[in-house]
Amino acid sequence: MLQSLLRATTVLCLALVLGACRLIFVVPQGGEVHAQLDPIDGPGEYCDSAQECTLSITQPGWVGNFVAVPHAGWKFAGWNQDAGFICGPGRGTLPTETPESCFFDVSSFTGNPVLEAILADDEIVLYASPTFVPDTTGQPIVDTILAGGLEWAQPSHFTGLSWEGIHSICPAGSCGPGAVLRGYDMNGWTLA
Repeated sequence: MLQSLLRATTVLCLALVLGACRLIFVVPQGGEVHAQLDPIDGPGEYCDSAQECTLSITQPGWVGNFVAVPHAGWKFAGWNQDAGFICGPGRGTLPTETPESCFFDVSSFTGNPVLEAILADDEIVLYASPTFVPDTTGQPIVDTILAGGLEWAQPSHFTGLSWEGIHSICPAGSCGPGAVLRGYDMNGWTLA
């Protein structure tokens, strides 16, 4: 009995050293995920828009806090709630201060052979994926100039936009309620 227990403990310890479950961040267009405690494998301490970043959880005492950060013109809409996804209401391991946060703590796995075996299993993959949507509230355009009795917005606000993209928001050059370009509220503006 003791020999079986020692053998099982040795196998588990080797598994903890050799294997690790993985946490994969799938970040869609519109934002990024920042690591607050442990870095995500990827460029720097964040996983950017339209990327997939993998983090190996190798220590039973591992703690990670991740924050979804929307890009300009986008807003955070929640965490993916599908099976296998760890973030969002009622998920993760502790309540978070903001909906954008995802706190995952596996320190409670220490001393529990079943949970430690799960942590050591490199076949186990967990996911986290924020959802970002275009921010249709927009900020007002305040840095304008008056010329010929007309108020003009700075063209630098709208560089890189295609005519098709502008036309889809402001048909025929006239912008109505809910029209947002590059994060600016375009309601009432006419494009020249």
